Amino acid sequence: YMYLATSDSYASGAKMAMRINHSGHIHASRGYITSQVPAFNAYYDGNSFAPGGNYIFAANATRFNNGGNYSTSNYRFTAPVDGVYRFYFRTITNGSATNQHLVFRKNGTDINGTNQHFSPNSGSAWCQLEMETVQDLSDGDWIDVRFVTLTISIHGRAWNEFSGHLIG
Repeated sequence: YMYLATSDSYASGAKMAMRINHSGHIHASRGYITSQVPAFNAYYDGNSFAPGGNYIFAANATRFNNGGNYSTSNYRFTAPVDGVYRFYFRTITNGSATNQHLVFRKNGTDINGTNQHFSPNSGSAWCQLEMETVQDLSDGDWIDVRFVTLTISIHGRAWNEFSGHLIG
């Protein structure tokens, strides 16, 4: 790391204002640099499908990917700096089923409290499904979305998104 510090009082000493890690990511402990805020909006670029259970949501395209921290090959966002992040997921579903279940995961483990249970009874009508969470992440932690159980169809392209950004 490279540290930059400032002080408004030499008697109290310098206070860290910014650090840069080995990858060039900048962490400003007292504010942030707006052009460097990690943020992404990813989606599945395909037709509707029924992926089944234990399925990692394959957001294989991005609308934007500030900082390049979302991977369209492993479908994860990896935190470039320590901080609090907000994540959002939405899609539309088609069909009738009971006990459908999805969850956000951190480093491959389901995040307790982010489980979304739904039992749609819409037949051929499309219904919206969405969830969000705020997580405190360390540099290198990663987040993805997993369908634990899914026996109905979800839609692709304009009808879904997995997004997130650094809050601070």
